[in-house]
Amino acid sequence: MTRNYESRLAQYRSALPPVSAADAAVAAALKSGHIAGRRVRLDTDTQAAAQRAVDWLRERSLAEAVEYLPLHLLEDDPALFLWGLSEENLDIAERHIGLPVRYHGLEVRAERAASTDPRHLVRHWHFDLEDRRMLKIIVYLSDVDESTGPFEFLPLAASDLTRQTLRVRPGLTFLPDADVTAAVPSSLWQRVTGPAGTAVYADTARLLHRVKAPTGGDRYSVTFVYSSDRPRHALARFMPPARIVESVLEDLTPRQRRALAVPDRASGEFGRKTLQP
Repeated sequence: MTRNYESRLAQYRSALPPVSAADAAVAAALKSGHIAGRRVRLDTDTQAAAQRAVDWLRERSLAEAVEYLPLHLLEDDPALFLWGLSEENLDIAERHIGLPVRYHGLEVRAERAASTDPRHLVRHWHFDLEDRRMLKIIVYLSDVDESTGPFEFLPLAASDLTRQTLRVRPGLTFLPDADVTAAVPSSLWQRVTGPAGTAVYADTARLLHRVKAPTGGDRYSVTFVYSSDRPRHALARFMPPARIVESVLEDLTPRQRRALAVPDRASGEFGRKTLQP
């Protein structure tokens, strides 16, 4: 299986898309450390959709550690879903993953500072399980500082050491601070803070990570999820209901349709040639 995977990477290398200088910097940071960050400017429709999502979550204001926006609410306004399918985001994902990509979807959520349930799994250290390499783009929809739930991670070498030392299983092992500290000193833990509009680009299959529990205020964010076109696992919770996906298909490019694992209607095949292992 590893040999087939490496063969696909080699075959596809010459087909990787060109990117702008700004996106190349993100891709380079991902290649070297599997993490990058920058400010992003959402278009008017996407920004408005994001604000409506935040307003909905803010009005709920429950005591749960994490509150998710039900994705069926995107039916009348799929702008957030479509932002994740933008050619620019697919380019960055493809440059990092090295293969045609699958867009798994998104989640919009609030991290509650007043939660009565500090045991929620996202607050524990873990690896994601979707694929060997993957990409999550996490866009902060509120200002995030040390006390408002930043994305926290271990650098690649420390992540690899912890994976081996503690035998961490992606998607199954969720570690409390005490366990991680026993393997890696807290001085090596890193986090991403920034104003609303800050985007975190992270390979969450390679970096041990978590959401640091907020204490000074709630955090709002939207996360977009990508893997290769042959993921090991696909979590249904990221994909909106089929009727929402079907409603936007006519306006998508063949590449975008392929990222959704939708065949090209004209040929009955995917919009870009599938490489054989």
